[in-house]
Amino acid sequence: MTDKPAVPELEALFSSLTDALVAVNAEGKVCFFNQAAEDLTNTKADDTYGKTLGDALKGNAFLENLTGMVYSSRRSYSLHDQLLQREGADAVPVSVSAFLVQGGEGGVGLLIRDTSIFKKLEEDAKHSEQLESFRTLSLGLAHEIRNPLSGIRGAAQLLTRELEADGPGSLIEYASIVMKEVDRLDRLVEEFLGFAGSLRINAEPFNIHSLLDDVLDLQKAVQGRENVRIVRRYDPSLPPVLADRERLNQVFLNVVKNSIEAMPSGGEIVISTGMPPELVYSSLKKNNIKQRLMAVKVVDRGTGIPPEKIREVFNPFFTTKPRGLGLGLALSLKIIEEHHGTMSIESDGSSGTTVTIYLPIAG
Repeated sequence: MTDKPAVPELEALFSSLTDALVAVNAEGKVCFFNQAAEDLTNTKADDTYGKTLGDALKGNAFLENLTGMVYSSRRSYSLHDQLLQREGADAVPVSVSAFLVQGGEGGVGLLIRDTSIFKKLEEDAKHSEQLESFRTLSLGLAHEIRNPLSGIRGAAQLLTRELEADGPGSLIEYASIVMKEVDRLDRLVEEFLGFAGSLRINAEPFNIHSLLDDVLDLQKAVQGRENVRIVRRYDPSLPPVLADRERLNQVFLNVVKNSIEAMPSGGEIVISTGMPPELVYSSLKKNNIKQRLMAVKVVDRGTGIPPEKIREVFNPFFTTKPRGLGLGLALSLKIIEEHHGTMSIESDGSSGTTVTIYLPIAG
């Protein structure tokens, strides 16, 4: 039998809050625990009623301390950057506001908010600033590299013509090698400029599913991998996306290619579309006009990305492959950000990777 009190008049409203709401009575025993609190703490409400906060939510002494401060001072307090310990789940960063409950015998209410998504957005913003500084530096370096390359190639061409006039010989072969290597370096610089320079986005409305189908058909033909199964889970009710089709084609080709290469022994890749369930990703403001976002998820069952590496995946020149520049995801993120969207990557390092791309919809 629990010590839960009679249902208050506003309980239905409090229960529907998206933030966790916990209340303790004058004896310091839990008397209210909404659904959001259950989800956040990984604890059933019925297992908390009649218990102290210390017994109900073990390992979280800051909650009882905060409650004591409110009782003694008779005023509200807030704490930020706290780590909430959870039974059978990872700890999560939270902010807590504590306040006196007016009326009746009195008590203290605790409004607990999961701040993990806001911390991620803050890290993403810092990362974007760092990337922008890097791009500015890279743009200058790329141009400085390209100028002497043009001179080297021109000299190699002249040398080849002079040698050809004297007849065939091994020196012509060496001059040809110089030109081939210069051309290879020039292609690398071109890719580098694509990452570092500005992009022109020609946005127009189109069906994202038609683009994804084209990408998947092309990758299947190029990779020739019969042991990879593609599962499409499209939301047919999605409105058109507002984007540059050619640029998005480049992004999804890169993401799907990465997923295929992460499964050398084969496996399943799931491509799904829909409106994002996360409120923070559901819309954005552009020129003071709110735009709604759609989400495209690419989930593979490959080797995954180690947890200590997951924050580096969008850094230029970071790669887990034996070959490659490591610019693919960095350039993909730049393209998506130019569309006023964003990207996220999740992986546990052993059983696959989930890439989510958020894009504005038309209208």
